[in-house]
Amino acid sequence: MALRKAQAVRHAPSERLKTELAGLKLRSPCLIASSFLTGDIRRIRRADQAGAGGVSTKMALLQVLYDFRADILVHKKGMWLTAPGDKRISIQEACRLVAQAKEETGLAVFANMLGPAADLEWWQELARQLEQAGADALELDLSCPNLSAELCGILGAPPGGCVAQYPELTLAVTRAVKEVVKIPITCKLTAMVGNIGQIARACYEGGADAITAINGLPAAPPIDIHGGGRPLYISLDRHNMGSICGPAIFPVACRAVADISRNVPIPVIGCGGVSTWQDAVQMIMWGASALEICTAVVLKGFRVIEEINRGLEAFMLQNGYSSLEEFRGLALQYISPPDQLRFKDIRIAVDMDKCNLCGLCLNLGQCLALSTDGSLINVDNSQCIMCGVCVQVCPRGAFTAHEETSTATTGHGH
Repeated sequence: MALRKAQAVRHAPSERLKTELAGLKLRSPCLIASSFLTGDIRRIRRADQAGAGGVSTKMALLQVLYDFRADILVHKKGMWLTAPGDKRISIQEACRLVAQAKEETGLAVFANMLGPAADLEWWQELARQLEQAGADALELDLSCPNLSAELCGILGAPPGGCVAQYPELTLAVTRAVKEVVKIPITCKLTAMVGNIGQIARACYEGGADAITAINGLPAAPPIDIHGGGRPLYISLDRHNMGSICGPAIFPVACRAVADISRNVPIPVIGCGGVSTWQDAVQMIMWGASALEICTAVVLKGFRVIEEINRGLEAFMLQNGYSSLEEFRGLALQYISPPDQLRFKDIRIAVDMDKCNLCGLCLNLGQCLALSTDGSLINVDNSQCIMCGVCVQVCPRGAFTAHEETSTATTGHGH
């Protein structure tokens, strides 16, 4: 399915970055995730100019239950962001936004939508209207950490969770929407499940054309410990627990993408903490066909998309890849059950010309192999547990790890 319009961008992605997702031709694998970044046509235009491949528009509801406002908090130490209550938009507003985005940009437009869990007709009505408005695809938000639990409870669905925590409900919603639209649908999942592969299979059996993983994770926000536990949010006097997203959940998202990729034969849109081109490469190597990005754009602006596109292009040129598909899923071949892991025997060495005796390596709680006489760092490899932490914490790169022999020994953890 070709997009109807192309628009000049500041840094047009190269041909190498073109990819196809569920029949949609994307000029870049970088999409903007559904958020306050995609609830206004002015910001969507910025995404277009930055060279994004598409956007997932702000979540559409048939009925906005109560007033929202954007209130976010960036935890500077961990660079993560929580969103206790961002403004939702009605189906009428969402349809106008979709139509504008199709008219004014060259982006693939994914319309994000959420219906009450068990009311399948409500989901279907949302889907019909958004397809009619011109959406290229629908993103079924089965995992919103801020809203789904309340909506599930309203109609008697299993309380305390979101649709994507229940395989039967996920299957029913996906199948119901697929029955009434012709455009592709992707299901947005949460990692807050025992087996995300099982949920992905329910989406696939229901007719999903792709899966987005993962949504933000439910989390408690930081509090003012000197203010009696009051909120740190600028415009709130009471808490909404909200969600954690950004770089803090990136490893969780990568695992989800890998698990889904190994369980279903449909594309995965990796979402959760992608902030650099290196993150993008990792997510693709775990099996993602495209990426959704939000927090990095919030913190650094839409130029992040240009940076990721350029970095991906340079990486591909350097490594001789002519398409994203050539390195998609490469990391999956190295996943093994714990009883089949193969361990390498390594020896640690220290270059005293680089070492300044700062002592960081000597404070590692588990280490019995390192000591000092005041002028040298001594390494007793017979006591080394080969964790490699000394190599990672040394600020001057004084430590190196050398493989001594390759063994076929199996292990059972640490």
